Amino acid sequence: MNLEISKTGTWHRFSIQLQDRWTPSTFFPELDIVMARIKEHLNGKKEPAVVFDLSQLEGIDSSMITVIVQTVRIVSDRKISIIAPNSDVYTWLSLLGIDRLSDLYESEKMWREKNNIIP
Repeated sequence: MNLEISKTGTWHRFSIQLQDRWTPSTFFPELDIVMARIKEHLNGKKEPAVVFDLSQLEGIDSSMITVIVQTVRIVSDRKISIIAPNSDVYTWLSLLGIDRLSDLYESEKMWREKNNIIP
């Protein structure tokens, strides 16, 4: 899993790409590394919101779900959004109930409009 961290206004932006398929021996170390980077980035930051940009994904697996759910637990007092333009990714997130833990958007444009973010 490749994690790119940036900021969009007051939003902490985590762009994620799945690289090679994980194996049992790489699953937990890979998740640990990604979660450590997210925790380190958010530690002490006061900006109120987190957005996951999943626009690079064509599918979703348990590693991505784990990262999202663990991040929701870490930043429970902040607003969390997910941008998932791929219809399969969007559908799976909805079916798994992730849309009850965060705001789920089908496009960057919809996310920007809903949150009054100027491009």
